[in-house]
This record gives sequence, C-alpha cells and structure tokens, in this order.
Amino acid sequence: MRLSYILKGIIVGVGKIIPGFSGSVVMISFGLYDRAILAITNFFKDVKKNGLFLLNLGIGIIIGIVLFSRVINYFISNYYVYTMMLFIGLIVGGVPLIWEKSYKNIKGLLLVLISLMAILLINSIGGGDNYIIRNNFRDIITFFVAGMLEGFGTIVPGISSTALLMLMGIYNLYLNSLGNIFNINNLTFTCWFFIPFSLGFLITIIGLAVIINYLFFKYEECSYSSILGILLGSVIVLFGDVIFKISNIKDLIISFILLIIGYYIGNRV
Repeated sequence: MRLSYILKGIIVGVGKIIPGFSGSVVMISFGLYDRAILAITNFFKDVKKNGLFLLNLGIGIIIGIVLFSRVINYFISNYYVYTMMLFIGLIVGGVPLIWEKSYKNIKGLLLVLISLMAILLINSIGGGDNYIIRNNFRDIITFFVAGMLEGFGTIVPGISSTALLMLMGIYNLYLNSLGNIFNINNLTFTCWFFIPFSLGFLITIIGLAVIINYLFFKYEECSYSSILGILLGSVIVLFGDVIFKISNIKDLIISFILLIIGYYIGNRV
C-alpha cells in the first residue's frame, strides 16, 4: 500500500463529487493522470505494478466519494443557488486552460459547437433536476448511461462527471445512494442503481483509456476543442437553471460573489 497514492486519491474523489471540478484535472495536477492511463491500457504488461497503483488510487477515490457525499448533498439541499453558483464558477474557471490547448480556427469552432449541442441533447434526455424512478428497464438504461458519463468525466481532463449527472437529473439520486451505501435497508435499491451504473462506468473507463491514450497524443488540439464545447454547454444549462431561482438582490449579490470565488479557485486547480 502506498499511503501517498491513497491520500491523493481521496482528494481526487472529493473533486469528483463536486460539480465543476474534474477528477482527471486533479489527477493531472498530482502527476497521476498519464500514469493512470498507461496503467489501464498496459495493465497486463505488469499486472502487479499496475494493479497496486490502480488499487491504491481507487481506494482513495472511493473513500473521498463516500465520506464527502453527505456533506455535498447537505449544501445542495439547503443552499442550492449559492452552492450551484460556486460550482458554475468552478466550471468557468477551467475554460481558459482548455482554450489555450484548443484549435483557434473554423475546425476548432465546429468541434466546440458539436460537443456543445451534445451536452444540450443530454440535458433534454434528463428532463429536469430530479430523475423519477420507474422501477423498469428504462431505469437500468438510464443508470447505465449515467455510469458511462461518470466514466467519461473520470477519464477526460477538464470534464466534471457530476455536472453531467446533474444535466441528466441523476446527481441527487447518485449522492443519496452513496450516502446510504452501507444502509442494509437500502440494499435493494443500491444494487438496482449501482450494478448498471458500475457496468457503464467500467466499460467507459477501459474503452476511453485506450482512445484517450491515442487521441491526446495524436490529436491534442481537436480533443481539447471538443472538451471546451462540453464545458460551455454545461455552463449554459446549469446557469440557465439557477439564475431563475434567484429571488432577491441579496441572493443575487452573494451568488455572483460565489461565482467569482469559484472561478478564481477553478482557474488555479
């Protein structure tokens, strides 16, 4: 066991459950991202070394997610507008970094627009802030897709998987499930949610690791142009939802102060 990897993994896990933070960007700042991609794509070349690295990192991430899920859920439930404006600022804070690495021409603009429209489409599928459980096959497909988005946000730098889950209306359900994961009375629903979610997550992680390993070395600017569109699409949808929930001048002022604070933090992560 490497305690340093576990501790860094905990911070990555906390970043993953905060909309606006990208777990993969935190990994980049710790110098773990490239190694994680290589460990996944070359796992069988050195099973012991790669396995131990991914195990330590994974343990830390899981600890961070489970321990802090209730805290994040509390602030979302009780201070939604304030919390979301801070999160939106965090997302916007990551835009300059992605912009610097993107194509600044017609090709780049086209990629930005395509990925932006994809985010708006995902939002339309979600159909609201909170997903309504139907206890049928649609739930399984929805949770599977949510797991794929979680995997996408985990492996692609600059993307907040929790922001994508919010666009689907799954985020609150995701947090509540994590917060009650050890509740035996909630075991049936935990399995109903996490089995398809985990399958989608694992399939995406493995598949994307191979693709990302290729794309970011061969087509770096194209990749970051697509990421930029995803970030902008997330900002448009989330801001459009939050701004109409501000009811007075005091909330407006506090919200925009938090937006600026979020931007400042996100720009330096």
